[in-house]
Amino acid sequence: MTRSRFLDWLAAPAQPTPPSQPHQGFGPDLVIGYATGYGPKELACFVCSLRAHSRARIALVASEAVETAAFLEKNKVDHWRAPSSLGWAPHLLIARFKHYLPILAAYPDARRVLISDVRDVAFQGDPFAPGFGDEHSPLAFYCETPPGDLGSHGANPKWLKALIGAPMAETLAAQPVVCGGSILGEPKALSGMIRTLLWLCAVQRSGGLEGIGADQAALNVIVHQGLCPALAVPNYRRVATIGYATSPRVGEDGALFNPDGAQSPILHQYDRHQQAKAAIEALWITPDLVSCIPPKARAWAKTRARLRKSFARRLPEWR
Repeated sequence: MTRSRFLDWLAAPAQPTPPSQPHQGFGPDLVIGYATGYGPKELACFVCSLRAHSRARIALVASEAVETAAFLEKNKVDHWRAPSSLGWAPHLLIARFKHYLPILAAYPDARRVLISDVRDVAFQGDPFAPGFGDEHSPLAFYCETPPGDLGSHGANPKWLKALIGAPMAETLAAQPVVCGGSILGEPKALSGMIRTLLWLCAVQRSGGLEGIGADQAALNVIVHQGLCPALAVPNYRRVATIGYATSPRVGEDGALFNPDGAQSPILHQYDRHQQAKAAIEALWITPDLVSCIPPKARAWAKTRARLRKSFARRLPEWR
């Protein structure tokens, strides 16, 4: 045992359980996502829109809920079961990267892999289509803001300072914000990037890894410090990340258009705009689909958890 809960967790053998039999007839492209806590209603926009536009294999880490398992089987998604909790673990946004490694290793014939968020991602084209200028890069990351925003955009400065300190964070302030919602690359390059991300997170105190942000900060360090052979792709090309952008124009058929009138095959954070959200859900969510999201915690429980995490971030960690 070390004095770092994160490093102990990193060394632990727990990993997702693979499907007994992967579905046949898909590939050589692969889409990986983490979807624990979601039911068919939450998964429909991601899974059904991807199936409509691509023959890529889909591998999702999801719960064992009967409804979820049946939905994934119906749509021929390789269903990886989430690992059991064996004690302390970082926030799922960080933990998922460790669990991506055995999934990548399970598909040795994969040519290109898209690691993607699930709840707020939908597709309106083949995510692996050529012609976006990033298909030959070992790794492609997608920006959500113009250059100069990393030092001022939302909570990104706070996350970056917590990971690498204020002086180092200032050296990256003029860079664009790279978003972790969609990462495209070759399997070997993705595995190396993930290991780099996990070791970067070890710089921070374990208590600080119980909240969000360290993964996003680490990804921006990896890209802008050149720690992996990665390409930072401007917004509104292969991926449209629209959470902080002006509400997109919605076509009569439910398609979402970029400011220049083009369409990106991957839509991220569409649910932050009511009209866009309604258009996408109307296309893919049917009345028979059920939700498996657990009820929200009471206000006092949220406050207690927030205070505990705030205290944990400030505890010394002797190693």
